[in-house]
Amino acid sequence: MKEIICKDCGKSFSISPDEEKFYISKGLQIPKRCKECRKNRNEEEKRIKTERDEKELQGLVAQFTQKPIEFTNPDKSLVIIGNGFDIMHGVKSSYWEFQKTIGKNNTLRWEIETYLDTGDLWSNLEDSLGRLNYSMFLNPHVIDMWLDNFGAYDPDCQAADFFAAVETAIGPTFNIPRELNSRFKKWLKTLKVESDDRPFSMLHGEYKVLSFNYTEFIETLYGAKRENICYIHGCRRTEKGKRPDEIILGHKPGMEEEQWDKVELKPFKFKNPYKRYIMEAAMETAAREAAWYDESTTKKCGDIIKNHKDFFDGLSSIEEVFVIGHSLSEVDYPYFEEVRSRCDAKWHIGYHSLDDMKRLIALVGYLGLKDVTVFRT
Repeated sequence: MKEIICKDCGKSFSISPDEEKFYISKGLQIPKRCKECRKNRNEEEKRIKTERDEKELQGLVAQFTQKPIEFTNPDKSLVIIGNGFDIMHGVKSSYWEFQKTIGKNNTLRWEIETYLDTGDLWSNLEDSLGRLNYSMFLNPHVIDMWLDNFGAYDPDCQAADFFAAVETAIGPTFNIPRELNSRFKKWLKTLKVESDDRPFSMLHGEYKVLSFNYTEFIETLYGAKRENICYIHGCRRTEKGKRPDEIILGHKPGMEEEQWDKVELKPFKFKNPYKRYIMEAAMETAAREAAWYDESTTKKCGDIIKNHKDFFDGLSSIEEVFVIGHSLSEVDYPYFEEVRSRCDAKWHIGYHSLDDMKRLIALVGYLGLKDVTVFRT
């Protein structure tokens, strides 16, 4: 055991050989403070950051009129809700909660956490889906290994062996969208309200709803009328005799371009011209087939809006828009832009944190909104 004097409290504490090896293996310094002092220091740093963020937040909020929701004219109101709305009612619907339902040793989770090139994967799963590391698949070493394993270099091999080798090499580009969609749908079925709080009891009447949630809680909790609601990305509800909604989960268009720019398609330099030909054909086939991933994970907002044309056509009389619990992510800008183009309304937008307010300001600027009030949720 290694004895160390804490630089804060002056007390001695011990570090075992295994702990020391762990810190060294991670490129970390050996602790200079005891466990208790490290805990106190972390809490103090969090407190300082919280105070600093709150001060910055209040400075940003000051540029807007602040007042609580006043729902006085429901039949001329549009309520836009996001996942924060469900979370405020005790629904465990964050992507972090979804991650907990996938076992640590599950193939899907391993592929997602291995091949998506992002540091905040479960904080924003949709955005992360647009960051597939194509270089890990379109790698000549990987392609060569599978071609060799399937005997695809043999002049007498079948075409099926060639395609099987390529599809195995890029397997996660097919597995991730298919498995993720299946598991996500099953998880949605388990979500339930776990709080008695009803913070938006003012919601009543014939108001319209643009819901980004897959759940129907705006109906069951606040009596919103089904015929007035657009579940823009589908609803988990199943009804006898009706086809279930398509559940849409995806990233904004164009994100794949950055990932493809990182790929260098340089095949092996084989002396054997036939093997070189097979490798080049395999790399080209792999690149073409891997493009299916982006096709299946891109949120095609323009098409989605067209599919809900009747709802958007009915917004011309809207005078007030209330945005509750929405992350205001760029992937959903086209929907907000469509609402903005359909009605000349006063906007009331909710925020919870500093990051929320920064995204709120970005959205207001993007839409060119002038008459905006904000409220804290």
